[in-house]
Amino acid sequence: MATYNGMAWETWNSSSTCTTGGTTSNDITWRTWNNSSGTLDYMAVDMGGTSNPIVYASMPETDEERNERQRLYRESQRKKKIADRKAETLLLSMLNDEQKEQYETNKSFIVRVCDINYRISSARSYGVTRLGEDGKAVEKLCAHVKQNVPAADNQLAVMLHLCNDHEGYVALANRWQM
Repeated sequence: MATYNGMAWETWNSSSTCTTGGTTSNDITWRTWNNSSGTLDYMAVDMGGTSNPIVYASMPETDEERNERQRLYRESQRKKKIADRKAETLLLSMLNDEQKEQYETNKSFIVRVCDINYRISSARSYGVTRLGEDGKAVEKLCAHVKQNVPAADNQLAVMLHLCNDHEGYVALANRWQM
């Protein structure tokens, strides 16, 4: 199955208008690019007023293509589950008993660095919370590894960064005062 969403996105962002099905509008291009199937059925793009718009069309997905896409998806999910289990095993091997209990309860744990408590959660965005002496959130911090790594690997990387380069992590992170 051919997918042209990348081209639609590039076109939408590089020209002021796109013509789809005879109507000129960025809104229609946006909705077409985000359609439920992930493919474009028909799109004629007016490239900045040229007299010959470029037409993109996708072919209907065959049974074989759909079966292959589904097989690849199932395989990627299987590999993701294996990676998630390995990452969680590694993370748990690095936590003390109290942190393991916290992690098992809510997928987050507290680490104390430079007399400051930080809660490291499995969230990608603002997954680190600086806690005040009363245990309440004072500040959220966000600096993490790539998006496609297991959450537990990200938590371990953040913990190691905080523990080994506290000032560097805090300087690097986006911060939001609570």
